[in-house]
Amino acid sequence: MQNKQILPIAASAVQLYKIRLIQHIRVCDYMCGGRHMATNLQLDDKLIKQAVSLGGHHTKRAAVTQALSDYIRNLQQERILDLFGTVDFTTGYDYKQQRAKA
Repeated sequence: MQNKQILPIAASAVQLYKIRLIQHIRVCDYMCGGRHMATNLQLDDKLIKQAVSLGGHHTKRAAVTQALSDYIRNLQQERILDLFGTVDFTTGYDYKQQRAKA
């Protein structure tokens, strides 16, 4: 009789695990735009140690994440430079007058 009670509990635990996993995946998709997976990289140990030390990071992962964020931000800023000279504007435009109409 005791075995009959264990089976439903185990099944409900598996069901709960599946629900939590689906919730985690949805949150991950929403916040990060995708799922994460482990990545193995061969990085220069001296550079990593220097980045951790200079950045005041607690882990190698934090240092690499910060470095990637800075790199992406830098590339995005460089793309903005490509817009110079391509945007048309009116030199006599009065933004205050436009606000008054609203």
